[in-house]
Amino acid sequence: MNVSSDENTPLGSNVRDVLVVLAGLPGTGKTTIGRLLARRLRAAYLRTDVIAGPMLLEGVTEDTAEAGRVAYGIAREVATENLRAGVPVVVDGVHATHERRALWRGVSEATQSRLVQLEMTLEDEVEHRLRVEHRQARGYVGPNWEQILDMNYDEWNEAIDGSRLLVDTFETDAALACCLTRVASPDPT
Repeated sequence: MNVSSDENTPLGSNVRDVLVVLAGLPGTGKTTIGRLLARRLRAAYLRTDVIAGPMLLEGVTEDTAEAGRVAYGIAREVATENLRAGVPVVVDGVHATHERRALWRGVSEATQSRLVQLEMTLEDEVEHRLRVEHRQARGYVGPNWEQILDMNYDEWNEAIDGSRLLVDTFETDAALACCLTRVASPDPT
């Protein structure tokens, strides 16, 4: 099966029932890869920051943890509805804890969809910091570099979190091709 990053290359029918979950620290390229994947898969794209941000900016809550908890709950419900309607879903969020990662296994089981977990990383710390310091977003921008360094992020444990593909996003095209190959695989373990 051809999985080039060419936007016009079909991925086949096995992506209709797929739930792709992108995890990783802020600034590692989840949003860049997530948008490209969603476009290629013709998938619903759910970004937890886009859900949590307005809650913080509009004063619904000042508690970032509460905004995050609610955002993941909303994303879970929207993902479930899309998957039940036959629409593939790409979820973009930090997924810093084992509990947040388990949420998507539950959605996958409830909707009988294939779960593909991709953990984004950026081994080049200088590039990672540059991306964080120069990112632009409307509304909620996310944590700064120092906050990211202090962030609690559970190390991925496949016995707890399930299988995942670790993807270095330094080269976007190569990272996207790697992700597409994993998504197109009938058994992404």
